[in-house]
Amino acid sequence: MTNLQKVFGGAKKRTVTKRTDFILSEERLLAAERALDSTPNNKVLRKVLADAFDLYQGMQSYWEQSPSNAVVREEAGKVLARIKRGADPLRVLNARPYTKPNLSDDPRDGTKATLMALTKIKLNSGVSEELLTQLRYQGIDSDNPNVEHLISALTDLKNALRPKTGRPEEYPRDGMLLQLIKIYETETGNEATYSSNIGRSEGPFMDLCRAMLSPANDFMTINALDIEQALKRHKKRLK
Repeated sequence: MTNLQKVFGGAKKRTVTKRTDFILSEERLLAAERALDSTPNNKVLRKVLADAFDLYQGMQSYWEQSPSNAVVREEAGKVLARIKRGADPLRVLNARPYTKPNLSDDPRDGTKATLMALTKIKLNSGVSEELLTQLRYQGIDSDNPNVEHLISALTDLKNALRPKTGRPEEYPRDGMLLQLIKIYETETGNEATYSSNIGRSEGPFMDLCRAMLSPANDFMTINALDIEQALKRHKKRLK
């Protein structure tokens, strides 16, 4: 898999583009083998296809559950403000994220001392796993954090460029497309391309993509325009 940083990057409004689950059925494997000009029931090829498909499904699950870039940027800004107000970096990077307590009817829960204690807990509460991972990627040691480096890393994350507006990118789909390009060109020796005919993408590579990427039951007859557009974007990046 290439370009993993982009594949696993954040995206906007994942629920809008959430795909329908589907399995790599016998029908799909046979269609993929035909597209690759292989004999049916090619065990070696099927293993390659299955591994790529499993990785695709794993990326899809990760992508749907992880926070967006905007959420991480917002959290980085809030943590930065807490550090500047005197929060303990070691505790922030190792504690659990703050959860608002359910105060009981006990009158002591509303005392000034209790409220001050809650404020201190909130100040030194932990960060999300997503933000912690990005901080570690930037060289922050959560067991022995350098305050200046932590502030610099949080500032960079807070001020990171916002993604362009428009249709949310489907990183798992695009990552799988890169894998299929590699498989197709390795197995056939031909360039992964397509031809458009009356608004429909044609060609053996597009047939391979339909079998491996299209969740619809009639995957071989649909017009996979989204796959064609993703392929165009990939080829444009290579120029």
